[in-house]
Amino acid sequence: MRPLMILAYGIVAGSMQRFDVSVEFDGYVPILGGRESKAKVEFLVRVDGQEAPEKKLQALSTIEKFRMSLDGAELPFTEKNIQGFFPPTTVVATRSGKVESTDAPKTKLPVRLPGLDSQKFPDITYLPLEFPAAEVKLNIPFTFEKAFNGSQAKYTVTPTKILEERVEMAVKIAQTVVGFEDQTGNALEAEAPGARRVDSTITGDGTATFDRKTRSVTLAKIRAVSVDKVFPTGKEPYERRLVTILTIKQQKPE
Repeated sequence: MRPLMILAYGIVAGSMQRFDVSVEFDGYVPILGGRESKAKVEFLVRVDGQEAPEKKLQALSTIEKFRMSLDGAELPFTEKNIQGFFPPTTVVATRSGKVESTDAPKTKLPVRLPGLDSQKFPDITYLPLEFPAAEVKLNIPFTFEKAFNGSQAKYTVTPTKILEERVEMAVKIAQTVVGFEDQTGNALEAEAPGARRVDSTITGDGTATFDRKTRSVTLAKIRAVSVDKVFPTGKEPYERRLVTILTIKQQKPE
């Protein structure tokens, strides 16, 4: 009788993993009031397993390297001067990958880019997927939701290959976001007099590989397209686009 194919993360006390992560942006980038640009963020994150509550996992993540560029020019951000925005952070999560608590501060980088949220850091690094409690089956999709930018992103994940050593999956993401910005294009936390409403439709697709030995997502690449419909006060609405590519790659154990 074959064992059930139940996927769960294997972060345990005393374990250590490293992940190379890059996020590429091409299109309307919300920097300096918003502009058509190309930006790239690259960082190396270390994840240390800690003693966790029963049936949970607990991890401390630390950014060991950090680099950001805009239109090919490197910006003055390093792993040292971003510590106030992305300090070492401890989270408690379920074994399936749902983050339940974090001690990350509610701070944002001076240069704000979609998805770079200190409190959502595990969701774009070492816990990018949430697995069902039930067995996963070949070509049978499962779904879950993650909150980003004040709304729920729906993930549909389909195992496309189930092997002894790994599970390969196709990933699709769909989300709608309603936001606001001032007349110079800077994002606002809430609606304000004279603010422009921005309705965003985000669709993404990609792949992910779960290693059954290390019990981690060792490789993931997701391309998302955001189409914004902007409603300026007293003017006709217009559209703009942003393509984002997230790549996560776990380093091989030393």
